[in-house]
Amino acid sequence: MTTIEGLGSPGNLHPMQRQFRDAPGFQCGFCTTGMIMTSATFSESQKADLAGE
Repeated sequence: MTTIEGLGSPGNLHPMQRQFRDAPGFQCGFCTTGMIMTSATFSESQKADLAGE
């Protein structure tokens, strides 16, 4: 299981963390973590689907 701490590091953010930071896509500190993890998982699972197109 990957947590938000395992997704990236302060000096090397995961692309989804960078997108939320740059957008700005932040809500409260509780729900932002879940939104980032869900989005990162969804985007990773879609790579296989998109590669076949």
